[in-house]
Amino acid sequence: MIKSAPKISDFLGAICFMLITYLSLAPRPEALSSELGDKFDHVLGYTVLSFLCCYGRRRDRSLLYGGLILVVYGGLIELVQPHFNRTGDGLDFVANASGCIIGVGITYLIRRLPRKSAGANDDPG
Repeated sequence: MIKSAPKISDFLGAICFMLITYLSLAPRPEALSSELGDKFDHVLGYTVLSFLCCYGRRRDRSLLYGGLILVVYGGLIELVQPHFNRTGDGLDFVANASGCIIGVGITYLIRRLPRKSAGANDDPG
């Protein structure tokens, strides 16, 4: 992992968090809906969010806690949406949670990839 990667992923994760919060609570313009559907948008958004928020964490336990916090956040968003002239949807929560699981899983798998040593050279000759 690049030394500055945790700081960059934390920064991008914070931006993504604010963007998802805004898009979840602001009146929804129809132009924002993708052709793949609302549930896909939720899965994609929370996959990116959980990946960015969990990438810089050093311990597997931190991945689990980070993922759980984001699942709870996705549920809370769905609960408060009716207070912002939006509709909360249980299937949106399922899509949010699915995205969190996918993002944490991708982060976990990337961390398990073999790494080259700092002095290794690909050129044998």
